[in-house]
Amino acid sequence: MMLLADKHDYKRGYKKHIAAYQFLVDKNECVRSRCLLLIYSVECGLKYKLMDVWHETSTREWIHEKNDERAELIKSHNVQNLLKGLHQEGTFHFPTMKTIHNQDVSTNTYHQLCRYGIEVKDKYGLNARKYEEILVQIAEWIGEEI
Repeated sequence: MMLLADKHDYKRGYKKHIAAYQFLVDKNECVRSRCLLLIYSVECGLKYKLMDVWHETSTREWIHEKNDERAELIKSHNVQNLLKGLHQEGTFHFPTMKTIHNQDVSTNTYHQLCRYGIEVKDKYGLNARKYEEILVQIAEWIGEEI
């Protein structure tokens, strides 16, 4: 079950996570932890923007509705899907990555990579840095409007 979050919660989550991310960047520490904060910041920010587009302040009335596309989208961790909901698909291009366990990393699973500290295969090291750069671009785009 997903906890209820309203538009202001998403905004607060975006701001707190991006500030903590920036603190770790400034200290040049904890790459996986800072990227976890970054992905969650972006997720919160995108959900805030969706709520704004939908002219909603709360999910209470529709979060558990099976046929409501908003409910499915607001429960998602997939940044690409959230961007698509904002008509931004194709604006940000994420590179391919594989874990050392030979599994593909998507915008739906990136938070797991960071949360569990899973390593990427050596040849994807540059792509891991690129992933972070793209998430920073999205965070900056969100920050322009929050």
